[in-house]
Amino acid sequence: MMSHAVITSILGTLLVTHGQGDVPCDTNFGAACASSESPSLLQLGSQRSDSFQSMDAEVEARGELEFLRTVIHLEEALDVPYDTESYNKMDIFYHGKGSRPAILLVHGSGGDKAKMGLLVGDFSGLGYVVSSINYKGASDVGKAIKFLKANAGKYGIDKDKLGVYGYSAGGRAAATKALDPKSGEEVKAAIIVAGGTNSGVKQIHANAPPFLLITAADDPVVNPAGSMNMHAQFQKLGCTSELLVFKTGGHSPQKKENQKEFLTRCAQFWETHLGAPAEPVLLEDAVSV
Repeated sequence: MMSHAVITSILGTLLVTHGQGDVPCDTNFGAACASSESPSLLQLGSQRSDSFQSMDAEVEARGELEFLRTVIHLEEALDVPYDTESYNKMDIFYHGKGSRPAILLVHGSGGDKAKMGLLVGDFSGLGYVVSSINYKGASDVGKAIKFLKANAGKYGIDKDKLGVYGYSAGGRAAATKALDPKSGEEVKAAIIVAGGTNSGVKQIHANAPPFLLITAADDPVVNPAGSMNMHAQFQKLGCTSELLVFKTGGHSPQKKENQKEFLTRCAQFWETHLGAPAEPVLLEDAVSV
């Protein structure tokens, strides 16, 4: 398993590439990035290479995913149809070798799969296979899960270690499917951010997968009491559930002031319930050893 020091080192670099503005983590990965002052690069604990000291402008222009591609081996398959419905497409970011746990990202209302780009970078940088989808409802989330499992070999996925992450309306869709999957749509763990429980509480049962519920106390869109109630219901049934409530953050509790704890808790949750993936494959010409 990854040590806390390794997770901290990786997340330190990812936070640098998120930018100094008040930018939620599901903002498009083309958002402005920071002028880097971090002592580390995505080298799994190694010191930052001097050859990257002049990359700040390029990182700012190209975004986090482009930055990761200069450091680790990361392949992509874009606009992959996972259903006959023309709208149902996904982007898949994978590492090309081995069999790794996978994470499915479900965007919020009015969003698009591209708007989950920073999280794609966060979780890909930790070594997971990551997919972001367009969808219209919870049933589509199930179809996407089933597609990833059916094509696990092609994208280097361990089909028995698949988690789902949902934000806002996507959180409710992800929770609904995690709690009531059809055959072949089961997930091992779920992270629900600012999702409340508009769909979920009535479906909670003792065999639910582990949940991490994240909200902000000042969310003006979705009442944070929903996440608290859902957590209480899980606990009452003896289910595995974690609750993270930030004092501020509004409807984007993953905002800058909360990013370090947000990403650390997500990373630890995935590692606990999906398992630690193999370390990302570093590009030979990107890192000075």
